[in-house]
Order: sequence, then C-alpha cells, then structure tokens
Amino acid sequence: MAKRKKPGPVSRGKTATVIARVTPDTRKLLESAARKAGHSLSREIEDRLDASFIRLEKRVEEFGDVTTYSICRLIAIALSDIKRETGHPWHRHPWVYEQARAAIDQMLSYFRPPGDAEFPEDFPVIEGLKEGRCSQAMIKRWKRQLEQFPFGLAAAERAVLGMEGSLVGGEPCSEYQEQMRGLAAVLKMRLMAAGSEGKARLDLKELPDFDWS
Repeated sequence: MAKRKKPGPVSRGKTATVIARVTPDTRKLLESAARKAGHSLSREIEDRLDASFIRLEKRVEEFGDVTTYSICRLIAIALSDIKRETGHPWHRHPWVYEQARAAIDQMLSYFRPPGDAEFPEDFPVIEGLKEGRCSQAMIKRWKRQLEQFPFGLAAAERAVLGMEGSLVGGEPCSEYQEQMRGLAAVLKMRLMAAGSEGKARLDLKELPDFDWS
C-alpha cells in the first residue's frame, strides 16, 4: 500500500514577493522563532507583519474594555516619564516606587465614577440569590459578608498565582496562557528577588473565612 502523503500547509491565498533588508541579528531572531513554530521563515515574517496590523478593537478586547486599555496606556506613559525624570525605573528604587504609586493613584482618581462607594444593588451573587427565591435573612447575611470581602486584594493575588502557575505543566494551549508565560519569564526572577514568591498563595489562604451558608 502506498504511503499517504502528509498534508501540506493550509493555503493562505495568493502571495506577493517583498524584498526587505534586515540586520543579521534580526534574521537570527526570525529564524529561531520560525523553527520554534515549525514553519518557514517567510511564514514567520508574514505572521509578524499581520500581527502589527492588529486593530484597536483587538487590543481593547484583550484589556476588557476601552477605558481599561486607555488607563493602562496612560499609566505606562506616566511611569516612563518618572523613569526619565528620576533616572531610575519605578521597580528598582524605593523612593521612585512611591512616586509611581502616587502617579497611579492620581491617574485612577481621574476615572472615578461619581457617587458614594456603596455596595452595588445588582451584584451578581445577590441577584442569583433573589432569582433562587432565598430568604431575605440569607440575602442580607451574604450581602454583609460580600461588603467586607477584599475583592481587589484577591483579584491581584489570583493574577500573580495565574502567572506563577503558567510555568507549571506542558506547553501553553491558548494565546492567553502564552502571554502569561511570557510575563512569568520576565517577572518570576523579580518576585523571587523580592522574597515574594508564593506570597499570593499564602495571602489567599489568609483571606477572611466567611460563613456563606
């Protein structure tokens, strides 16, 4: 029986030849990335060119919404300005770090919605309890405990845990996991140097143990 031929790459339609010059170092990086991905150098270059044309909508989707994307960009600009003015990155000098915190606090204040900081009446868990026709006493008990729960702290710690966890296991199977692994590669040594490796896991265990019954 004749051997079945392996399927070739999926056709991407008609192509056009583009001649471009790059530095030897850039070529080496492209060739290395192409080998890792298991495709040709031309495909790697094309993929990277395609990625450079990602529309704003795609970036907004990654950040959750346009306001979050905008404020993250503004914070990055402010931190870059602080580095230029002080001569130190915010994460390398304690005094500069405090200036960065002040900048971020100030930036967040520009986006604060009007009104008092009251527990939202349409909180998803409470809405679910209402739909389940739970007693008013149970709903009130859940509401009191939810008001005290440190959602911000827990969210920050889960994010760090997700980054640390991305280094465990096999190859990333999604774009999000690939991004988290990239962050971990950059931040892991910094967290270890700060003596905070695993701190998020520890802090999560120390969150208030409420009675949700």
